[in-house]
Amino acid sequence: AEARGISGASLGGLISTYAAFTKPGVFGWVGAQSASYFWSNDALIEQAKTSPVIPTRFYLDSGEPGGACGEDDNCAVTDEMAAMIGRGRIHLLRAHYEAARDAYRPVLALIEKTGDPWLERVVTNHVAVIDMCLGNFTVAMQSAQRSLELCRRYGDRAREGDGLSVAGIIQLEVGLYEAAAATFDDALELLGRTASAWSRTDCLIYAGVCDVKRGRPSGLVRIDEALGEARRLGAKYLEANALVARAAVGIRLGNLETAIADASEGIAVAHQSTLVGYEIQGLARKALALSRLGGRQTEAGGLVHRALSLLDRQVY
Repeated sequence: AEARGISGASLGGLISTYAAFTKPGVFGWVGAQSASYFWSNDALIEQAKTSPVIPTRFYLDSGEPGGACGEDDNCAVTDEMAAMIGRGRIHLLRAHYEAARDAYRPVLALIEKTGDPWLERVVTNHVAVIDMCLGNFTVAMQSAQRSLELCRRYGDRAREGDGLSVAGIIQLEVGLYEAAAATFDDALELLGRTASAWSRTDCLIYAGVCDVKRGRPSGLVRIDEALGEARRLGAKYLEANALVARAAVGIRLGNLETAIADASEGIAVAHQSTLVGYEIQGLARKALALSRLGGRQTEAGGLVHRALSLLDRQVY
């Protein structure tokens, strides 16, 4: 572990530092260049003040207050772009896809102007997800492939795993199950090697769904693993995703009562965390399971009405 390190700039520096504190002993050193420690009201700085000392060396680098980091400078631009990326990500998690795309537009304009490869490989992967959710699968895959190209060029292995995961999800959505399975396997191997727990958990969910669609019920084991890991991480969006995915698998396998229970729990987690997209999916899947059981059409209809009401309030 002493020789293993993790580094990044701006948000990458923030994430690298966070990884060191949450996985003590995994990384022997951290490199943080102009890290966005201001993020979420200096939350990581406050955490570091009360955390136990960890056996990790830190290499920090930033500009001079009166030089490169003046009032009208690149640091302000970087911080502003980081905030826009954060807003875009929040909109995406809440299924506000058009708002997410709007949040990324100024970042995309900056990339076109500056050719910043770090921003481009982060943002193109997020944009790929947005376009996929909007049904623009060809454009989405082009963005995912561009992100992968940049990650491989600059040796960003963890983000390469993210890119592979997104590419696999796009293949899954268009019915290319065998290709998606191979892509997910590559992503999981890479995300495991880079200790990217959150991204690996997300990938496990879709890999499990893909396995079931390929006629392999054992895919449910992957979803169960993802659900357990999501709860360990305290990642509500991953927990909600795993639950509604497991509900869909239950419906596919004819386990309707289990599907209803999973969908109900997923709806509750999503509602509590204002994850509207997952709440809609949970409502729809619970309604479908109830309708297939028979004799519960009125209850199913009420759930459909709730899902449509939520959908009407979304901006697409």
